[in-house]
Amino acid sequence: ANRAEALVTICEHALATAPEDVASSPASRRLVVNVDVGVLSGEQPDGRCELEGGHPLSRDAALRLGCDADVIAVTTRNGLPIDVGRTTRLIPHRLRTALATRDRGCRYPGCGIPSRRTEGHHLEHWARGGATTLDNLLSFCRFHHGRHHKGDFAVTKVGPNEFRFTTRDGREIVPRHTRVDPDTGGGNRLRATAHSRGIPITPYTPAARDGSNLDLAWATSIIADGCEYLHAHGHHPGLAATS
Repeated sequence: ANRAEALVTICEHALATAPEDVASSPASRRLVVNVDVGVLSGEQPDGRCELEGGHPLSRDAALRLGCDADVIAVTTRNGLPIDVGRTTRLIPHRLRTALATRDRGCRYPGCGIPSRRTEGHHLEHWARGGATTLDNLLSFCRFHHGRHHKGDFAVTKVGPNEFRFTTRDGREIVPRHTRVDPDTGGGNRLRATAHSRGIPITPYTPAARDGSNLDLAWATSIIADGCEYLHAHGHHPGLAATS
């Protein structure tokens, strides 16, 4: 019921707002996070880290949100605010444009999410002294940005605009360059083979490593974004370009 009400509210807001304003209005996508700098830097793990209203937030989520956000410094004394600074945009518009031009989308190997749906990631987080410069920024889609802050993979800069991605156990992550063999018979043959082995294929058949069902909406969005990238650039970023 709550999800249905939320969907209705979103639709009502979209219908009441001009299309260009839905995407450009900061208020339409504002999320307030109250977090101590020491939490982000790791020097104060027990500090304040919560959403507006007091709902607790994990440090990983705060780090991801803090990579690309508006920041307002609040000075406190004895738990009470005594000074509020100006709003500072971590990644200015010009720098964001340069980042999008350089990366052209999510930099995770094989990901086809375009730049307009990515977030700026600080290689060295600003809370730990990292600079908000092009050399210290990388484009990630929301999914891979979150996965990185959860520790699922590491990224290291190895040269100008060159990055190395590794798994938790140190194995390098590279794009797959294999294509589907047209002589395999396609999906119909795959379904027939699976059925003969007693494995009916449904949207709920694939499962993640934790046993949860396939997120069909996310999977289809990845395919759609890949098709969009293919149409725009003539090749998919996760596949070898053909001549």
